[in-house]
Amino acid sequence: MKVRSNIPTSQIQAPTDLGSRQAAAKPQADATPAAAAKVSLSADAGYISSLQAGATKMPNIRQDVVNEVREALNDGTFEQTVDMDAVVDGLMADL
Repeated sequence: MKVRSNIPTSQIQAPTDLGSRQAAAKPQADATPAAAAKVSLSADAGYISSLQAGATKMPNIRQDVVNEVREALNDGTFEQTVDMDAVVDGLMADL
């Protein structure tokens, strides 16, 4: 079975500028307690937030795939493409 994503890859952007986060994480020695308590989020946090928002909009069950498989089972045209012997051999090798 293939897992298909509904999110176009053109909308996915990787996190950037790791060095600035490391520098920002170090508190300055002369910082006041109020300034040390201030939190700012990087662009990476916005990126992660957009991924989370997109994930919550996606349905937990892909009804189109369920309907397709159900129809194939009812018609007798469902073809199992997984070699179960290979799966079992792989699982047994891990034990």
